[in-house]
Amino acid sequence: RIANITGLMAAEYDNFGSTLVALGNNSAAFESEILEMTNRLAGMGSIVEASNAQLLGIATTLVSVGIEAESGGTAFSKLLGNIELAVETGSEKVRQYAKVAGLSVQEFSAAWRKDAVGAVTAFIDGLGDLDSQGQSAIVILDEMGIKEQRLRDAVLKLSEADGLLTNNLELANSAWADNNALTEEAEKRYSTTESKITLAKTAIDNLKITIGDELLEQFDGFIG
Repeated sequence: RIANITGLMAAEYDNFGSTLVALGNNSAAFESEILEMTNRLAGMGSIVEASNAQLLGIATTLVSVGIEAESGGTAFSKLLGNIELAVETGSEKVRQYAKVAGLSVQEFSAAWRKDAVGAVTAFIDGLGDLDSQGQSAIVILDEMGIKEQRLRDAVLKLSEADGLLTNNLELANSAWADNNALTEEAEKRYSTTESKITLAKTAIDNLKITIGDELLEQFDGFIG
């Protein structure tokens, strides 16, 4: 379903899988949760031209801060949609987003059109820095008209996560490029299975020694 929405090519499935595994192994989110959240983000993510790696990174962060897929996916998608509308219509709200992100209106708009996820990350990081500047993130969001509880809670949780979104996006992009986490995970599984088989064979050999080979002759074909 994600591939149908985002245009993910079959040749990129390994990259997607490797990124998913890498994020799951290095976060407080399970792969199944990341997938569900990514599916919720895919529609609006495609509109703002977010990459699949970026969507996985965002999804991981939302899950890691305790946001459920249904509410979190809708909330973050709404944030992306609001900024997209503001930028494309030249709304006064762009100034507010830009100010929080520490950019001029022109800089923020250009950043958004080049890399929407990077721009929204700058906005979220900016919110996280407001307390140190003696300002209230809740008050700023209220002034911006971001009053819906789910949306506000999601944005605040992300802003309070101390760079977690940035870190997960970097990990996602790196894992996508490296494309080896899925192979490494498989090798671990194969290695574990091989070890269990070896232990089982050792146990059988010990059993033979304990009760005698003669009694087990009739089972030779089965034991191998």
